[in-house]
Amino acid sequence: MKLFSASLLTATVVIFLNQHIYAMQEIVNDDISTRVTVGSSTVSGYFDISHLFSENIVIDSASVSFSFSDDSDLIYDHSIKTPSYSSYYYSGNYYSYSGYSSYTDGYGYTNYVDIYGRTENRYYTNVQESVNIVLDSQSASASTTSYSNSSTFSGDDGLFIDQVIDNTRYWKRYEYSGTNYMSGYNGDAFAQIDLDAASLLYLTVNQGISFDLSCGAGEDIYFNSASMTLEYHIEEIVVPEPHSIILLASGIALLIRRICK
Repeated sequence: MKLFSASLLTATVVIFLNQHIYAMQEIVNDDISTRVTVGSSTVSGYFDISHLFSENIVIDSASVSFSFSDDSDLIYDHSIKTPSYSSYYYSGNYYSYSGYSSYTDGYGYTNYVDIYGRTENRYYTNVQESVNIVLDSQSASASTTSYSNSSTFSGDDGLFIDQVIDNTRYWKRYEYSGTNYMSGYNGDAFAQIDLDAASLLYLTVNQGISFDLSCGAGEDIYFNSASMTLEYHIEEIVVPEPHSIILLASGIALLIRRICK
């Protein structure tokens, strides 16, 4: 009988102490104010969530998104010149006949100029950039993606042979056309870390969490930004109104009186 009465008393108290839960979301940015280049040396950042702890919060989940961009450091690789062999060359480069033009000099003579030229295609490459991310005991990585594009060009790189009556003059002037081929890796890179139970506990205890970024030897990349998305709730204990406490006390007194009988 006493056990039953004690249980009834406990249940009565719980009824009067209600708990309200509010689901919330917060996005917190890193503390690195500007775009920075990440290389082999470590770049560190921090997420400060201390402002949330003015209330009784419980963090349900958290994830961090990282954004990077390639610094577009293209490196010249090689070129291919066409023709690779012909009957005429100058300074080690072969040229093919592509026509002629004519002009009248100051003496009234018409001069015919044979034109020799070549095509040069230039090839550039961009190495893949990768960045390592460490957040508490968790880690991730992000890498640039492969790409290719091209652009045509023209300029002064050919050979003019100027025939003037019985003399032959060589104009060491060039006129060429070609294409720049660019390939390799570039663009934006992204990574996301979903905090595990250990990291969530660390975040709660320390009211913040740090991260470290670094690249491998010979690599570098722009760090754009990072943001943490938090899902949490507020637990609020509601204290009963005074009249409710009086009623509860009266009920307990009556219950005790019954037990005593």
